Amino acid sequence: MSTTFHSLSLLSNGFGNVIDLTDNILLYTNNSNINNGILFLYNSSLNVVFIKGEINNIKSKLHDDSFKKVLQYSNNNTLIIPIINKKLYLNEMERIIFIDFKTASTKREIIIGIQT
Repeated sequence: MSTTFHSLSLLSNGFGNVIDLTDNILLYTNNSNINNGILFLYNSSLNVVFIKGEINNIKSKLHDDSFKKVLQYSNNNTLIIPIINKKLYLNEMERIIFIDFKTASTKREIIIGIQT
């Protein structure tokens, strides 16, 4: 079993900023030549959330305060996705979404781990 780590830096506006990370993550997995494994994402801040879903659906739900509070306080600063037959295990409409709830813009460092 081996694990490789990468780092992805991004600038977030905070205040519920929604960023689609899917294409960035696919660059790492497509260039890794991994047939089967596990992808995991991590950020050390408790003000961020990783979630899989349809981006427009997630953005519209963020207007619902109860949904937003569940996300904010659920400690979802990690996400694990299987890699099966060289593809991330996502359905056609699912995206890997990063949401930042910090009350100021900031630079975020995302750790990308790939285990085979």
